[in-house]
Amino acid sequence: MLFKEEGAKNFKVKDYQKACDCYKEALTEIESKFDGNNHELKVEAAKITSNISLMYYKASKEQNDESLLLESKIYAKKAISYNPKWIKGYLRLFDVCKLSKDLDDILQAITNYLQVHKDAILNDDFKSLLKEVKYYTHKSIMMLSPSWHLVKFKDNVVVVDHSGAGHFKDFKDFLECYGTSVQRISVLVRAGVYIGSYELTNAIIDIVGDCNIGIDPKTKAIDKDPIVIFTSRSTFLFKDSKVSLQRISVFNEIAGHQPITCKYTDIELITCKNTDIKLMECCFVSKYSVGLFCSESSKLNCKSCRSVGGFDGITIESKSRAKLTDCFISEMAGAGIQARNEAERIILKHCTVTKCAKQGFIVCTGAKIGKVVDSSFKGNCSRFGATAGSIHLQGCRVLVKNTFIQSQNSFGVYIQGGKGIFDNVVIENCAAGIIVVASIEIKNCLIDNCFSVGIHVHNFEKGTVELENNSIKNC
Repeated sequence: MLFKEEGAKNFKVKDYQKACDCYKEALTEIESKFDGNNHELKVEAAKITSNISLMYYKASKEQNDESLLLESKIYAKKAISYNPKWIKGYLRLFDVCKLSKDLDDILQAITNYLQVHKDAILNDDFKSLLKEVKYYTHKSIMMLSPSWHLVKFKDNVVVVDHSGAGHFKDFKDFLECYGTSVQRISVLVRAGVYIGSYELTNAIIDIVGDCNIGIDPKTKAIDKDPIVIFTSRSTFLFKDSKVSLQRISVFNEIAGHQPITCKYTDIELITCKNTDIKLMECCFVSKYSVGLFCSESSKLNCKSCRSVGGFDGITIESKSRAKLTDCFISEMAGAGIQARNEAERIILKHCTVTKCAKQGFIVCTGAKIGKVVDSSFKGNCSRFGATAGSIHLQGCRVLVKNTFIQSQNSFGVYIQGGKGIFDNVVIENCAAGIIVVASIEIKNCLIDNCFSVGIHVHNFEKGTVELENNSIKNC
């Protein structure tokens, strides 16, 4: 290693040409020893090659010679090829690319490193490199995101990244630039925690979490939380907007408040007013808040989402509409899903609502239409006991089809006023099967093992109750 030592001496006196020649001789000496098992030699070769790159880099700056800078880039790439795990090789290439104002090579090198070492813990130097080149802001890099196919406005995308390697560090930073009114923009959110409360008005915005997610085929629940998380102690408010949220987890915890303290339920994780909002593969995790609240003629389309904990899962009112598909609602201190106060319509398909202290699904106080298909309700109404239904309907038109209900503490269904059709509904282990105070058609249903009556019609003055092909047993 005499050549390497000579190279170091020449470098100290800034004789870059002699230092480079010495390092090349040292590299030739090492390469001549390569055989089938040469890992340690390649590690050493990477260091020497990086030194050669540095000599060309220093000389190019001193002489303002682009040909020397090109040689520096060639040897920096060669250092990476010898030892892809060595971070200094990437830093050397970055220095060269920065001077030449060409980041394509360093972006590709970083991408290769991250793809090979997916589980590696990035050191501070590498994080600084990502931050300095704003790695995640480049279109070619954004397109590598597992969620890129979900991005709506692909020609107008920004990145929020808490490490500073994107356009913005958090949503506050984003809004300070764009204002609260955002027109036709997608936001790709890197993994991390983004703290604050946000208000968007007259916005057309698409917010996508940069992560993969899995759905449990049995429960339709998300079997692993998205790794992109918003946290807040107040509401995310969207007003007069068109919003898409995909693969985002929203978390809220208000310390010291108890789930049964109703006066705190005016806090919602997300509030929509006169807004079209689409949610896909999102999570709402809370202790004492309403997960999602839609009012003032909002339209909600919610697919493969989960709401766990909190007071109420999803609430719509005042001429709003909602469609929920493959959603999972659990462990609410209040109701799972409710439409109230003149809501227009709510549709549930392939949904699961479980372990809610109040009703699993309630349509009341002027809400007009409810529809439940291929869904499951289990273990709801623990607080009410035999005074309410796991599905609770008042004064609306409703269709419940191909649905399973099990609730040991309450009625399976309570319907008062309005009209309803129940087709192929299974009700098991409830205080009572169906309590009817409305015009209703019940067909192809199974009511089993209820503690009192299977079907109870009472205080009913007008309309008809039609029963067809039902089975009631063990009640």
